[in-house]
Amino acid sequence: MPESRDPAPGALDAPGVVLSIGSLGSLVWGIIEASERGWTDGLVLSAFGAGVVLGILFVLRQRSARDPLLDVSLFRRPAFSVGSAAISAVFFALFGMFFLMTQYLQVAQGKSALATGLQMLPVALGLVAGSALSHTR
Repeated sequence: MPESRDPAPGALDAPGVVLSIGSLGSLVWGIIEASERGWTDGLVLSAFGAGVVLGILFVLRQRSARDPLLDVSLFRRPAFSVGSAAISAVFFALFGMFFLMTQYLQVAQGKSALATGLQMLPVALGLVAGSALSHTR
């Protein structure tokens, strides 16, 4: 696809930025703390609740903003929604593999951080090569 640009880019939606950071930050913090505090800890549940509430406020803000960060009406299209879910699942699996492989190499195999990085280098180089070739016809 040829490169394209919006001829009239909109202004930055600062409240939308704050709501999205707050929502994702709360959810991530809750997930991280749940491993130590437990999934039923009041603070963890409060973080999840705050993340959900801020996420809902983000969607409401994006629906009414003149220049939204994310046009949530696109998710009404099944092709867009399924495509977004599929690429999200692929990225989740990819980054999960990176996380688990580095843990396996360091903890189970006893490799140093440098040795682990060097062993993971072919994967990273393969991703770079694949991304460089992905736009060709």
